[in-house]
Amino acid sequence: MAVVDVRRAVLETEEGLRVQASLKKLFDSRQQELDQKQLQLQKDKEALDKEIQAKKTPQDALQKKLENLQKTAAELQGLTYDYQREMSRKEAELTTPILNKILGLLKRLAATEGYDMIVDKSVVPYFRSDLEVTDKVIQMFNAGSDTKPATPPAKPGATTPPATPAPKATTPAPAPAPAPKK
Repeated sequence: MAVVDVRRAVLETEEGLRVQASLKKLFDSRQQELDQKQLQLQKDKEALDKEIQAKKTPQDALQKKLENLQKTAAELQGLTYDYQREMSRKEAELTTPILNKILGLLKRLAATEGYDMIVDKSVVPYFRSDLEVTDKVIQMFNAGSDTKPATPPAKPGATTPPATPAPKATTPAPAPAPAPKK
C-alpha cells in the first residue's frame, strides 16, 4: 500500500508550476479590475452619503442614485462570482491533463513496485511517512516518464513452475507435458 498527495503532485510538477503561474497572471488581472470597480463603488457611496448629509439634493434624486449604487454593487458581486467560476473552469482545464498523467504514473508505479493500492493522502487520517510516494511521482513526471502501465511484477515464487499440474479441463485435452524436474 502507498499514499500520494495527488493535488500536490499535480501542482508541484514543472508543468503544474507553469499552470499556476499563468493562472496567477489571469487572477491578478481580474483582481485588479475588481479592485478598481470596488474602489469606484466606494467613492460613489461616500459621495452619496455626503449628498444625503448635506440635504440639498431632492429626495427622489437621492433615491435614484441609491438605486443605481445598489445596482452597481449587485453587478460587481455578479462579476466577482463570474470571475471565480472562470478561474475554477480554467484551472480544471489546465490541470486535468496533468492529473491524467499523474494517474497513469501511479498505475505504473503500482505495477512496478507491487502496490495493491495507492490512496490519496486527503482520505487517510494516519500513515507512516515511508508509505508516501508523492515526491517519487513528481520526479517521474518531471523526468518525462512514460505513463503507460508497465507489466506487473511476478509474484514471489512464480518464476518456478508449480509442483503439481493444473487441474484438467472438462473437455479432452492433449496429454500434458511431463513436469520439469527439480
